[in-house]
Amino acid sequence: MSKLTFYEQTGIVIPGSVFLFGMMFLLPDLRGTFIKDNISVGGLGLFVLVAYAAGHLIAAVGNLIEKVLWGVRGGMPSDWITHANSKIVNAQQVSLVAERIRQRFGLTIGGISGMSRREWAPYFGQILPRRPRP
Repeated sequence: MSKLTFYEQTGIVIPGSVFLFGMMFLLPDLRGTFIKDNISVGGLGLFVLVAYAAGHLIAAVGNLIEKVLWGVRGGMPSDWITHANSKIVNAQQVSLVAERIRQRFGLTIGGISGMSRREWAPYFGQILPRRPRP
């Protein structure tokens, strides 16, 4: 097994551990599953494994809530540049973004204003690429 990445520690294991630890106080029967007399290496391993799974469930719920909330607000802030009346950038800045996309990536891009989210996503993906996971 590879080492846990920073994201997995802060975004998955820690929230899962906090949730599981809280559940141990709310449900005393659960406490007996992880803590008998003393904390053992096996008990700690079981706790981390269950916390990892719980963290993934919490992240999935969070991602769903995020998608719904941003959908109601007109999409992610990175998509707001495509709106005709963008409140975060003016028309001159939008044309400057299009020009920079042409210069840096050699991509021919029409007007950004009025683009659909599907049209804009590949361009934004090149502007802000995801870092490869180690």
